Amino acid sequence: MTNKSAKLWLALVPALWVVGCATQQTGSWEQIGTTEQGSVAYSVDKSSIQRNGQKVTFKSQAKYLKAGQLPTNLPAHSAAITSWEMNCDSGVYRPLHTQLVDSNGKVVYSSEVKQQDFQPAPSRETAMYRQRQVVCKGR
Repeated sequence: MTNKSAKLWLALVPALWVVGCATQQTGSWEQIGTTEQGSVAYSVDKSSIQRNGQKVTFKSQAKYLKAGQLPTNLPAHSAAITSWEMNCDSGVYRPLHTQLVDSNGKVVYSSEVKQQDFQPAPSRETAMYRQRQVVCKGR
């Protein structure tokens, strides 16, 4: 994968993430919804949630349910698992690490994100907004 391809993929991350594995990784996955078209299912690993004041880190998964929905410049995969950092008060967030896994759960791509700027708080009706509701509960 080229650096340009990786950057493109990471630009898509906010629209695509949440974790809940059928390509099962260990954890306590909670499904939080699907896209309107039903092409991507999102989940959060509740066992990965770690809080430190306003900061929270967690894992999410986007599982692709329909063929032909994947970016063509990436290795073939059926799910994307991402570790995130989020500020529960302001809602800003950023990806820390991404893995793409195939239908057998094999990691086909892995990338640690370096010096990624925080993204603005997610708008309602997005997967990231639903993730925020789960991981920042009680904050």
